[in-house]
Amino acid sequence: MDFLSPSRVRTACKGVAVRFLLTMMISLLITACSAMHDPFATRAAPLCTADTPWIDTDKAVHFFGTAFIGGVVSAYTSSFWAGLGAGIAVGAAREFWKIYIGSQCELSSSTLDVLGSLLGASLGAR
Repeated sequence: MDFLSPSRVRTACKGVAVRFLLTMMISLLITACSAMHDPFATRAAPLCTADTPWIDTDKAVHFFGTAFIGGVVSAYTSSFWAGLGAGIAVGAAREFWKIYIGSQCELSSSTLDVLGSLLGASLGAR
């Protein structure tokens, strides 16, 4: 029963988790590109705005939410990069969803998503 040893199962789960995260990031990128390039749509406003406050409850949710996701994924996979990618992917998905529904993404939210993911991934990978 060597094939069911804990280290082999853990390694297999990590591989599945990393493949899943890479697949999700690629699909988010494809969705974002298709949502941003609509030749028949005319937008009066830009896709993203920088005129939003940096300190707000929404920004705290972005920062701590992506820090939590990045920390959990990096602790589970023992990989800083997997945690960082997962946190950024979730934050980017939220901003792409805003664009898709006709709202504007916020540069401050995206920046806090990256910073939160960095913090969570670095703490989780220890």
